[in-house]
Amino acid sequence: MTGGQRLIVVAPPALCIALDKLGYKTYHMNECLDRPTFFFPLWTEALNAKFRGGGKAFGRLEFDKVLGEYDALSDLPPALFANELLEAYPDAKVILTTRDTEKWVTSMQSTIWLAHSWSSWDILAHFHALIGGWRRCDTLDWDCFIGQFGRRDYLSLEYRTLAMKRFDEHNDHVRSVVPKLNLLEFRPQDGWKPLCEFLGHDVPVEEYPHAWDTDHLVKMATTLWWIGVGTMLLKLGAPVAVATGFWYWLKH
Repeated sequence: MTGGQRLIVVAPPALCIALDKLGYKTYHMNECLDRPTFFFPLWTEALNAKFRGGGKAFGRLEFDKVLGEYDALSDLPPALFANELLEAYPDAKVILTTRDTEKWVTSMQSTIWLAHSWSSWDILAHFHALIGGWRRCDTLDWDCFIGQFGRRDYLSLEYRTLAMKRFDEHNDHVRSVVPKLNLLEFRPQDGWKPLCEFLGHDVPVEEYPHAWDTDHLVKMATTLWWIGVGTMLLKLGAPVAVATGFWYWLKH
């Protein structure tokens, strides 16, 4: 994402897949999971600097270090740095994915926030480096998005209401800071045509990709949870792991 390359801020997995098919190298949270020791500390540093006043704010030099090999960005944490990224890359094209706010928050409480609500992550984080890095960075992501630190009531009505408000505010903010010629408001059901027209690509013959379903995301989290339990089993022995597994099935 250096030189004259375009920056694209996007969100859902289907759009990331679509951009990859168009030839972009897209940053997504999965990149953090592939290289946790590189990405998680840098994003944690950036988030603490912006939202908690700890350390130097990220600019072009720092973003190039984190994202220089990518020409498209998606997901959190990048979406939390709209102003900073636009200042660093003023010619960036931005795709704002829009959907019904109620449906968005329902989806979040059925997938990502459901997984985050499992308090046993905080135990497993001590035994598995990937889980530890993800837990620290991703919870900080949502703290910064919500604007309140330390909240873990992801499934409550109060959190839902606050998240919906912040979701709408975020979309309005992006609309206000991105030049209109560089902004595409996009819904997955729009398909290839508006996306390709905006980016200057021919429309692919193949069908526009579909996003992961709810079950897929929960299964991914469950798999990671069991990996953490397995690591704890090796480090502490079978009795602790069996007790933790039994506790999991009681709670979930």
